[in-house]
Amino acid sequence: MPITTLAISNDVEMLTYAFFEGEKLKDYGRISVEELYIMHRMITDFARTYKLAYVVVHAIDLENCKRRTALKLMRVRTILKLVCEQLGIVYSSPSTSGWEKYYFGDRIQGKKLAQEKVAIVNKVYGLDLTYDDEQIIKQGQWVADAIVLGSAFTQNQFKVTKEGYYGV
Repeated sequence: MPITTLAISNDVEMLTYAFFEGEKLKDYGRISVEELYIMHRMITDFARTYKLAYVVVHAIDLENCKRRTALKLMRVRTILKLVCEQLGIVYSSPSTSGWEKYYFGDRIQGKKLAQEKVAIVNKVYGLDLTYDDEQIIKQGQWVADAIVLGSAFTQNQFKVTKEGYYGV
């Protein structure tokens, strides 16, 4: 049975995820969850149903993050850590800056980087994600981030150190 991985992006409005069995992308999407107990129940049910082995989230630098954004991200991460503790799932938060520079180079940043990620994910996985600068909620960008994170993790693109995982 392949190892199952749930990758979560840093979307503050919704829970954006990519689910992998081995290296194969099985499911992705965005879930609107306002109530913490509903989020806990949904993640617990998902973890039990698919027998998750890993939950992977982007590492964040709280010193360079707005307070409101940090609170929203930590709310989701607290629930994820709780579910992982309860069910014996490995929780990992690798830094993504190393592999992003490796794959996309230093030449691409900001909106151009988000557009490039969406384009690559569409090409590799045959999806139809979109990125629109006018959209307040950039759905394609967050889904692409989760897919790229999960893909890099499942393909062992992260090196292990004593402190945990880090980029390529």
